[in-house]
Amino acid sequence: MKFQGLYFIFCVNFSSNGKYVISYSMEKITRLWDIGIGKQIQTFEDHSNYVRSVQYSSDDQTIGLCDLQSGHSNIVSYATFFPDNKYIASCSYDKTIRIWNVESGVRLKILKGHSYIVAYVTYFPDGQSIVSCSKDKTIRLWNVKNGKRNTKI
Repeated sequence: MKFQGLYFIFCVNFSSNGKYVISYSMEKITRLWDIGIGKQIQTFEDHSNYVRSVQYSSDDQTIGLCDLQSGHSNIVSYATFFPDNKYIASCSYDKTIRIWNVESGVRLKILKGHSYIVAYVTYFPDGQSIVSCSKDKTIRLWNVKNGKRNTKI
């Protein structure tokens, strides 16, 4: 399937049920596509910065958009939902990982320890730990509850 008439696309993601695709393009527009009919069904156009990551919550009820600097002091590399869909972890060129409450938008924790850009963050299925990787050539495991680093690889 090919979606036509778009500008350069930065990021794309499937819904967990496989019925929809969300995309973000250079014109600062997020588009929701119905795969069954191959057509755009909704747009979101009020972005002040470029979006680097689009994610669905595991229940497909929430779409997470990670703009290039939301809540960080530099570009956001990636963001992901926790398994319970109540929290988002984001990582950044500012060398930090931040944990956010989805409903309130409040930052709950800042995890520090990397000495260079944090490129990616993801969670363990139990939602109690996250793993991050950085351009400082390390992988770090973090305890979400206390914000402490468990392991450095």
